[in-house]
Amino acid sequence: MARNDRKTVQEIGNRLKDLREHLKFSRKEFALRLGIAMNGYSKNEMGMNIPGIPTLKRLATDFNISMDWLFFNRGNMCFRERPPEVSNVEEKKIPSLAETEPDARELFEFMQEDPLLRHEVLAYFYRYKKGNREPIELPEK
Repeated sequence: MARNDRKTVQEIGNRLKDLREHLKFSRKEFALRLGIAMNGYSKNEMGMNIPGIPTLKRLATDFNISMDWLFFNRGNMCFRERPPEVSNVEEKKIPSLAETEPDARELFEFMQEDPLLRHEVLAYFYRYKKGNREPIELPEK
């Protein structure tokens, strides 16, 4: 490793130590929160290794740490505000059992009592869901 590279890795380790101390974690506790072995984290903090991609991702997402700060000592340690989460999927509210129709509630209650009925209803549902929408005859009891 070139001298400049070794110095850069040591600086990253120093910033990791500053971060850990800022958060008031022990090395063991911080390693646990990052999902890595204590030995691996210690090597990162001592400037022997650069943190892996999963660790960097956890630092950015779970702890809101700026990678510009960690790698290049530019800007603030933390983002001023969390980056906006991109979501094109609109959350749908799933009704609780109490909010469902009375006949659906009754069906759920019977399905809990009778495993065969539950199996038949689910089998019909999955066939319907896959596009086979022809009605099927259920066996009579």
